[in-house]
Amino acid sequence: MRPHLQASWQTRSVLSWFVIASIPAAAVGAWNLGWQVLLAVHGGQVDTFGGWRAGLVALADPAAPEGEPLLAVLLGLSYLAPLALVTLSTSALWAWIFARARQRDMDPGWFMSGWLLLLLLPPAVTPLVAALAMSFGAIVGQHIFGGSGRYLVSPALLGVLFVHFSYPAFGQLALPFDSALSPDWPQVVASGIGQEAWLAHLLGTAPGGILGRKLGLGSQES
Repeated sequence: MRPHLQASWQTRSVLSWFVIASIPAAAVGAWNLGWQVLLAVHGGQVDTFGGWRAGLVALADPAAPEGEPLLAVLLGLSYLAPLALVTLSTSALWAWIFARARQRDMDPGWFMSGWLLLLLLPPAVTPLVAALAMSFGAIVGQHIFGGSGRYLVSPALLGVLFVHFSYPAFGQLALPFDSALSPDWPQVVASGIGQEAWLAHLLGTAPGGILGRKLGLGSQES
């Protein structure tokens, strides 16, 4: 990822614009996640819902939780914000460690790697698993090859694969609680479901990362 432009554009600038361009998608993902949680709780798919987020859920109208877009965004951000803090801080930590060891400046791609992993992770993952995934992706996928522009595979995608193979249970959760089980993408591929399933995953309306959740969980089969 080395833009060869005879202008003020640098690798750091291009990576920053990538993050900025993905903010609207992250906002939609936060709203969709919060909306699905509201539908699942008030629709009876979840038996118990405790913790500090229960106060946000209680603010929604049980008869029409889909009519609370701002509340859905706040609820979705309540899941995304802790994961963002973990992935970004872990990515920055490893970039700093390798920079000190090599006596170089910090790799400019640390923020983009942590941000992209955040958007690809299933929201049900715990902060510890997110930190392990980011560490694996940063070390094995990025810094041992020399950093941005030199690695062979995306650190974020490598972190997602780490979660899928090391903690497969998280990939089976359509929503961030145990009772919201739903087939994940590898299971759909293995089962040989037809074209409609492929289209659903392509459009982001089926379970996957934060950017793709199953729409209408409250009124459909999970």
